[in-house]
Amino acid sequence: PDVTNDDRPRLKRGKSSADAVEVAPTLVGFPPDLQQSVAVSDARNHPAHPWDYSWSSADDEAKMQAKIEDLARGALGLNPPPAAPAPKRTATTRKSTKPLPLSPHAPLEGEEFRVFELSYGSGATLVLSAHTGGPPTQQKFVTLITQPDLYGNLLVLKKNVTDGAHLDDKPRMRLVDAVDALADNRGELLFELRGNTQRQFALYRVLRGQAEQLFVTGGGQYGSSSNE
Repeated sequence: PDVTNDDRPRLKRGKSSADAVEVAPTLVGFPPDLQQSVAVSDARNHPAHPWDYSWSSADDEAKMQAKIEDLARGALGLNPPPAAPAPKRTATTRKSTKPLPLSPHAPLEGEEFRVFELSYGSGATLVLSAHTGGPPTQQKFVTLITQPDLYGNLLVLKKNVTDGAHLDDKPRMRLVDAVDALADNRGELLFELRGNTQRQFALYRVLRGQAEQLFVTGGGQYGSSSNE
């Protein structure tokens, strides 16, 4: 009690006053309209590099989007079953001229489709994420990274499929954006790996027909580099 130095700590019995400390607002959970962007901290200045791919025609873009959407429906189990074979024609039956109705495409919920040119003069890299409808625990999620081959077919470089009941074991992949993380004029793809209660971020380089994971925050089971 005789010490007059105000900066000297004092020990005494009683209840701590730490609960009275004001804490700044903290981001908890996942806001429904969360918007994310990517930025790089670098001591050097680099010119802006847009990573969006420029199609030669709108028809080419529509065809490729339809193809990757069909791949996504297949991964989600939404493609209609194959049509039953037509009955064989006999002498007592007449040939029907009415065409068989086509099965409508199942809708993709929450579809996000982007196309990138990840290096100067490179081809298109297509990324699509979508999910099925229904209650959150019954939804199924898919993310695809694809590139077209010389014949116009899509090669799947990375496929992530999971469902709402197992997000803590296998999170869904949500594209954030492309970024030149290595300062070599080549873009990498940054994804959010979102589970039910936690999230991480993973960086992928697309090169030579492969999507290689370069980095994942926090490590752990979410850091798997499997293409499935």
